[in-house]
Amino acid sequence: MPGIKATGVFAGHLWGGSSIVDTNCFFGACGTTENAGTASEKTEEEFRNGTVAGLLGEAFAQVGDYPKINGPADYSSVDAAIDKVNALNKDNYKDFSAVEAAVGAVVRDKKIAEQSAVDAIAKAIEDAIAALQYKGADYTKVDEALAKANALNKDSYQDFSAVEKAIADVVRDKNITEQSKVDAMAKAIEDAIAGLVPRPSSSSSSSSSSKPSYSVTAPGTAENGSVTVSPKNATKGSTVTVTVKPNDGYQLDKLTVADAKGNTISVTDKGNGKYTFTMPASKVTVTPKFVKIAQQPTKKTFVDVDKSDWFADAVAYVTEKGLMNGTGSDTFSPNASTTRGMLMTVLARYAGEDTAGGATWYEKGMNWAKSKGVSDGTHPEVNITREQLVTMLYRYVGSPKAHGSLDSFSDATSVSSYAVNAMQWAVANGIVNGSNGKLNPQNNATRAQVAAILMRFCEMSK
Repeated sequence: MPGIKATGVFAGHLWGGSSIVDTNCFFGACGTTENAGTASEKTEEEFRNGTVAGLLGEAFAQVGDYPKINGPADYSSVDAAIDKVNALNKDNYKDFSAVEAAVGAVVRDKKIAEQSAVDAIAKAIEDAIAALQYKGADYTKVDEALAKANALNKDSYQDFSAVEKAIADVVRDKNITEQSKVDAMAKAIEDAIAGLVPRPSSSSSSSSSSKPSYSVTAPGTAENGSVTVSPKNATKGSTVTVTVKPNDGYQLDKLTVADAKGNTISVTDKGNGKYTFTMPASKVTVTPKFVKIAQQPTKKTFVDVDKSDWFADAVAYVTEKGLMNGTGSDTFSPNASTTRGMLMTVLARYAGEDTAGGATWYEKGMNWAKSKGVSDGTHPEVNITREQLVTMLYRYVGSPKAHGSLDSFSDATSVSSYAVNAMQWAVANGIVNGSNGKLNPQNNATRAQVAAILMRFCEMSK
């Protein structure tokens, strides 16, 4: 419009006629009365591509399509991540050092131009939180209750089944946040013991005619494991069952059964931690020895997996066990997506199936998954979502009754109806921890996430 004048670092007519003009902008020294002086016209593209920001110097930064004063960066995402850390009880986790290191690495001197570095700081904290693993629950009370039960002679009571059921209901896969469930197991055994009713004493004639019984002594809680025997007293020639349970990371090395003179009694391995022997005409002592399972050194390294990455141990675990392979001679591609066919093949390998050969690399794994009801076998080349991954694992273990709740996750309602039970089971067993308070059930599962979930699944299934 005639007569309009503009002064300052930027100068230009903002409109012309009836329409706005966004290309008639100037940069440079300006006169104060007649015109833009020595200012030169800059195009919209030169504002957008950073040319003008470069001319303005370090005091400005390119933000979006225009220069902006290069003030402090936005640290709100970092503060939100730190708030999450402060809300955690570090004593509940096996190793909190990665979270502490990520928080300790925070620096607050970044400018707007360095916003991506600030966002990376926040992500490092969030990733460290997502990788946390709970400590195991304390089973001391359970072991004490088991010792009491094992010291009893079941034949001295009218009905010992409640005690046996309470013992059978003991599971050792709970973490520290489920301590109340573990304490409930111990209480169930104690309550069953308290409810026992002794058998009435037999007459002297019947006692004299009955076969003598001999005690079977076992330590109950042994170093790095536990052992139970049934029955605690047995007659000569009867069968006694010994059940051993190594602690996590240990295995039975030797089980010694000896009579009163120290002579070794032959033991039969029935599998699944159960052994039997024939009772002699003397008391018997059962002694287990547990040893630590030797950890195999990592044989395969990948250039895209650093030992400090939250998924490094999981990658080593799945590759050493032959569940997953690298994507190249020295690459694992942790951020790449995983297909449905890949997971079908992984689970088939875990089940001991030979997946080599076939018309396609996934054909045998797909056929196995269909035959076992793990998957319908459709869309093997489509990326698998987190809820589909969890559902296949859940079906693999027989779709047990789901416990727990998803209420602590803000996106719980986005879990598909077919996957709700599976997701509840996965969360309750520590297989899925979520990220930033979300399950992200519809997101594609990365190879790093699959490796971590598989490792937790395998450890839970021991």
